Amino acid sequence: RDVTGTEIQMAFRVAVQRGCVAARLVAARRPAVVVQASRSVAAGAHRSVVATVPSAPWRLASTAAGGEDASPAKNVSADEEAAAAVEAASNVSFIEAAKAKGVQALLGAFLNTGTRFDAALSGLKVLKVADGSTLCEVEVTEGLQNAYKTLHGGAVATLVDIVGTIALLSLDPTRAGVSVDLNVSFCSAAKAGEKVLVEGRVLRAGKKLGFTEVDLRLASTGQLIATGRHTKA
Repeated sequence: RDVTGTEIQMAFRVAVQRGCVAARLVAARRPAVVVQASRSVAAGAHRSVVATVPSAPWRLASTAAGGEDASPAKNVSADEEAAAAVEAASNVSFIEAAKAKGVQALLGAFLNTGTRFDAALSGLKVLKVADGSTLCEVEVTEGLQNAYKTLHGGAVATLVDIVGTIALLSLDPTRAGVSVDLNVSFCSAAKAGEKVLVEGRVLRAGKKLGFTEVDLRLASTGQLIATGRHTKA
């Protein structure tokens, strides 16, 4: 069967997680569309993902930093292709991943598009997802800091948005909704390099509106950094 662009993006996380610096899909017979993205894996480091999305059988090759194939390309069957697509997601938003595979697919490194605003939180880790709640962790890296080298208020608001949404997705992975209201109270600062625990919980999920609350605390002391409320329709 034909391979969709979303499936290819999802399959590519396997290659990235296995440590290759670059990966590509090569069409076996016909030309195809090229999808390119990059994913930050460490401070100052990126692993590029270039996917050739064919409407024909394809083979997967991993490319090392020097540009040479790190492993020989191999033919991939339709079953293997489907398994790889289900196994992992790369450069697919957390909302798409939850809808396609369920909310437990969000555990681990935060899934983001790599090109949109959610990529700002590429360092976020989802530690736990339960019915109506989630626990995440993020380090105050340079990209999240303000002029005083503490966690930026805009980053806090984005965390309230995303973590609140993950909490709602734990109840219904097909219903991410859209924001109606978001407010944040700032209590203290998180300094550069500190790790922050972000806990989100659903206060109420109705037929039309979902109400969430998100707390940010220092991982080392439990001190409250900020608390926010997020309403989605």
